Amino acid sequence: PVLFIWGDDDGVVPLAETEDVLSKVFAPTGASCIRISGGGHGIILEEPDVSQVATCSAAWFSDSKDPAWAQCLASHALTLAPPAQQEMEQC
Repeated sequence: PVLFIWGDDDGVVPLAETEDVLSKVFAPTGASCIRISGGGHGIILEEPDVSQVATCSAAWFSDSKDPAWAQCLASHALTLAPPAQQEMEQC
């Protein structure tokens, strides 16, 4: 399994430029892409984004069974649908 955490204000590698390829390659594997609202390219270094990244990462690496986390992953699952049709809400 793969988890992407991406800032939706990333000006270095905007998600819109890569989402089609990510979806084609990783959607069949069940990967998710959590978008951090207002997050830039350095989301692991930016406040307040770092706490959301840490929370998501901890849940991912600990294989959390929390129903809210499972819902978060499901709602951010990569699909082969056009990006405009996918949810962009935070967990």
